[in-house]
This record gives sequence, C-alpha cells and structure tokens, in this order.
Amino acid sequence: MLVMAHTALAVCLKGHPSVEKEFHKSWAVVVATVVEQHEVPEKPPKHLDGGTAYQLDVNQIYRGKVPQFFEVLSENNSGRFPMTVGAPYLLFVHRDSGAFEVSNCGNSGPLSKTNETREKLKSLAAKTDHTSAHTTRSHPGP
Repeated sequence: MLVMAHTALAVCLKGHPSVEKEFHKSWAVVVATVVEQHEVPEKPPKHLDGGTAYQLDVNQIYRGKVPQFFEVLSENNSGRFPMTVGAPYLLFVHRDSGAFEVSNCGNSGPLSKTNETREKLKSLAAKTDHTSAHTTRSHPGP
C-alpha cells in the first residue's frame, strides 16, 4: 500500500484542525515506526515531484483498518513530511483522490511530541465504534 504524505510547511490554507476533527475525517490514525526509506524519482505525467518513500511498521491503531506495513511518500515540494528511519510517529492518514496523505498542518508528528494528542485519541477511540480502534500490535522491533 502506498500512502502519500502531503504537507504544507509554509501555509496551511485550511488552518490547523482540532484532534477531534482530524480524527473523524481521517481514513486511519496510527502510531508507526519508519523501518526504511528510499528515493522516488520525479514522474511529470503523474505530477509526482519525486521524493522519499518511507516503509512504516504499524505499532498501534486508533482508527481504521491498516496493514502491518505500508509506505508513505513524502514529495519534494512545500508539502513534504520528512521522517527519520527508526523513529516512531503518530500519523493521521487521509485519503484524497485515491491517494493517502499525512498533513503537516494537522496533528501528525514524532511520537515523543504527541503525548497530549494521544491522550485525546484514547478518549475519542473509546467513544467510536471502530473494531480496530486502539489496537496495539505486539511484534519484534526493527
């Protein structure tokens, strides 16, 4: 599965959504660790700016049904969402025109900087009737 990370570092045209709003609009909300990365070339006919693809290992699911491993593409434009191999992230994954995106204007970020957001997610996941909400997966680390 290829997930597109589309972010805007300079301008967030729609502002910054609340955790609750982004949770309900997200296809999935997960904690995942970056296990590898590779460069993706530019593809002009498909309007892909090139970038970095990150292979993610899902550790926890707050919303949605996602595979254990999937890829996030961070394009080389003002919307990049750079990540570090070996680091865990809280990701609000959105679907737009068939692609999956992670917005830098939202509540996604390095796990170490999302304690308050994760506390809110526990409450939201408990109130939501999603079969995979707040699932923790146990598996060996990278």
